[in-house]
Amino acid sequence: MRAAEQELAGEADRIRADQEKRIEAEAEKARTAATKAADERVEREVAAAIAASETEARETLRSREQEFDEAVKALSRKYEDVLSFKYTGPWPPYNFVNIKLKLERAET
Repeated sequence: MRAAEQELAGEADRIRADQEKRIEAEAEKARTAATKAADERVEREVAAAIAASETEARETLRSREQEFDEAVKALSRKYEDVLSFKYTGPWPPYNFVNIKLKLERAET
């Protein structure tokens, strides 16, 4: 009878170890799925925050455009005897023009 009890105990240990492995594998699957879902949620939240900040930046720029236009016009009027303003755009954020200015003393 002793051998049978030992055999049953051994089988019970193997079954328990197998169940623990299965439980751990399922838990790992659940952790992976939860991590993936959390990562996707964070990505959506970051994308939404970026979109909101871009929208806010565009609105700020539009609201300040009128202010900028008025400043350029004021400078144009102030220096109309010596400068000619050509105000164009918007342009992409690069410039292929090399500007060289030659300064001369004004006659007094």
